[in-house]
Amino acid sequence: MEHKFSILLRDSGEQLSVSEFKNRSELSINDVTGIILQTPMVGIVIALDEWREVKWGSKNLENEGFGEAEALLVTSGFDLTKNIVEHQKARGEEGTAAIKCWEYGVDGRQWYLPCLHELWLMAAFREEFNDIIDQLGFDESCQLDADYRWSSSEYYQTSAWTINFSNGYFYINGKYYSNVVRAVCAFSPLGNLSLPSKSQDASAMTDEELVIELRKRNFSGRVVKSIEYTV
Repeated sequence: MEHKFSILLRDSGEQLSVSEFKNRSELSINDVTGIILQTPMVGIVIALDEWREVKWGSKNLENEGFGEAEALLVTSGFDLTKNIVEHQKARGEEGTAAIKCWEYGVDGRQWYLPCLHELWLMAAFREEFNDIIDQLGFDESCQLDADYRWSSSEYYQTSAWTINFSNGYFYINGKYYSNVVRAVCAFSPLGNLSLPSKSQDASAMTDEELVIELRKRNFSGRVVKSIEYTV
């Protein structure tokens, strides 16, 4: 898949390549907002910080629950996270996966919990991301290690989608489980494709139409009545 990594500087919003950053001796990790990952459809800034042992939240369906194929058609977790946070705060919840991301606040940007699609991109390009962290001389804690991470995509009232970053497999975890959380914020993609909006009901699409949309996104899973993700 066509993609591009770069470094986003704080305050100025300057976007640098790895080599450009390394040649700027006055710069350090304190000057970096995050690592930009861009594809033709999605652009995100991946935070350098993350939280461990975080629960998704209480047993409530904050957004529409999605099967795997439908969840992958949503390309931004911004609105999902916003809605989750509004409902959870109204119930007095604190420190959930969505709330931690929404309140991250680095560089004054609005961060959110990545949807399954965005989380999949992070897992798919994990080795390249980690190599960049290594090249920049940043602490290993900034890397995406082989652990389970939460997405903002829900499956059912009591569960949400996660990805095991050791193998890229998708899993459904109970919301009471504790997993790793890494925030992202929106950035411009490399280009635009003609894709259904996140509000479009994917279940109303024919099997053939759904397969076509997934192939546009370079998914290579075996296609059955539902979608089975394979690496």
